[in-house]
This record gives sequence, C-alpha cells and structure tokens, in this order.
Amino acid sequence: GGVGKIVRLDFESGLKSLLRDPRFMVQENLCIDVNNPFKFTSGSSGTFGELHTGEACQEAIRTHCVAPTDLLCGLVIFMDKTHLGLFSNSNLEPVMFTLSIFTRKCRRHHGAWRNLGYVERGASKVTDINMSKTPSSEKVVDFHTSLRLMFEDIKRIQDSGGLWVDLPLNGKVYRVRLKIPIVLVIGDCEGHDDLCGRYKCHGLRVQRLCRDC
Repeated sequence: GGVGKIVRLDFESGLKSLLRDPRFMVQENLCIDVNNPFKFTSGSSGTFGELHTGEACQEAIRTHCVAPTDLLCGLVIFMDKTHLGLFSNSNLEPVMFTLSIFTRKCRRHHGAWRNLGYVERGASKVTDINMSKTPSSEKVVDFHTSLRLMFEDIKRIQDSGGLWVDLPLNGKVYRVRLKIPIVLVIGDCEGHDDLCGRYKCHGLRVQRLCRDC
C-alpha cells in the first residue's frame, strides 16, 4: 500500500540477555529443573498449569526436541498499539517477547520481556489525487509485511534447526540447542483481527459482534 517505518531490534541479543539475567534464571522462576534443564517441572493434574503442560507445547517437544541437547524454549509474543498523542491518529505498536520456560508469575515481571521492535501504524496514507484513504485490506498487508521483516531472525533460527547457547543454571553451564516455536500471541481483539486477516468492526453501529476465544 505504501512506505512504512519499523524499528527492528536484534532478537538473538534479546533472547540471550533473558537467559543470562540472574533475577530470572533461578528455580522459582523457571519451568525447567535447574539441575537438569532438559526436564520440565511437573504440572498440577486437573488444573491450569504452565505453558509446557499444554497439548501444543507437548506436541512441539515431541516434534522438535529430537536430540538429547534439544530444549523447547517457546516464544510468548505480545503486541498492542498505543496512541502517540491525544489529538493524533498515529499509533505505534510494540512487539515484545518472553520465554515459555519462565513461570507464569515470572512472565508478569516487566523485566522478563524484551522488544522485537516497533511497527508504525500511522494515519491513513493518501493514495490518489482525490485524497482517498488507504483501504483496510492494504493496511493489513502493510502490517503483515512489517511483521515478516521483524520476525526474520526468528524464522532463520527456526529453519536452521535451533540456536546453540550456553545456559547458566545453578552454578553450571549447559550447552543446549534451543527450539523456539511461537507458542502464544497476546493482544486485544482488534489487534488479533489484523493478525489473522479477519474483517473487523468495532464501531457503535455494529449489531452482532461475534468473538471466539
């Protein structure tokens, strides 16, 4: 649809900074055993457990963790646009991530997140001499193009089979190959509609808003 701006930060640096943060790499904040990082702590039967206890993560472990040194370290993505001013139509959408090996309580800490970048969701661009607005479908294409560029590093690591890192735990350093599937994307209804390419209408005149969780 036009020319947009994104800010893209280095994913690998952000990931490694989380894995080396002593505030979080302790047993109380981890779903893995600090004495055996290839072993996940067990979840409570019959209750909502940590992410790794879910069917999607269990399937990812069976599919991707095929070698003794493979460790599932799923990515939890958050994105939600914010307005840049009271009288401005311009928005900025930060894209952030944290790790599924962190406990739910740990993931609530602001320091357990890193930025992937920012997508500019500006005011409608002019597309012709009649000053018509950019169609919504083109805006979604622009948004997905920005996300494709922002997630290039993640895709490259996924396609190469994972990322080798030194994992410091409980006074020891383990050489592991991280498998980094995206296991969860957090956002609001409007943002997820853009993410999934769905028709959206959040105005006052909509008669039947259907939302599936």
